[in-house]
Amino acid sequence: MSRLPTTTADQLNDKQRELFDRMLQTRALRSDGDIGGPFDAWILNPELMKRCMGIGLMFEQRVSFERKFVKLVILIVARQWRANYPWFVHTKYALEEGLPQSVIDGIYEQREPQFTDLKEQACYAYVRELLDTHQVSDATYKQTREHFGEVGLAELANLAGFYCMVAMTLNTFRIPPPEAASEFPFPELEP
Repeated sequence: MSRLPTTTADQLNDKQRELFDRMLQTRALRSDGDIGGPFDAWILNPELMKRCMGIGLMFEQRVSFERKFVKLVILIVARQWRANYPWFVHTKYALEEGLPQSVIDGIYEQREPQFTDLKEQACYAYVRELLDTHQVSDATYKQTREHFGEVGLAELANLAGFYCMVAMTLNTFRIPPPEAASEFPFPELEP
């Protein structure tokens, strides 16, 4: 149950309403009229929502690597933070983008997946090391740079950081997965 009250369009000020209308061009509302996802919290500060929407859209559409790697990073971060919403939403998209179910299962089970794609393995190692140690070793940096280049390294690090922010927002306000979710992958922690 979300800690935020349901916010409907008629409760928004002009700046919030402008962003709300822009957001509706790319996503549907929940049946209760709520926005859903991190947008429920972000819309409290229209400038924050504007900036986050822009960064999120850039990561979805304008990075130097294939979308399956965007989804791989999102799932690694969602599992790290036990964030139900991005795990539920992006698992489906990860499969559609060609990420193997066995990789997704490994991430969920918190074990290193058996990779057949060296680029996927490099991405996983880079993001895991960054999340686990808050740094990246020279060896991991070099290996990942061989697959993604320096631009890709910057994008991967910032994508992971952005989704840490998303997960923190969702977990703080206990924003549930979409209504289609029959169960949560990560049960809520007791208050």
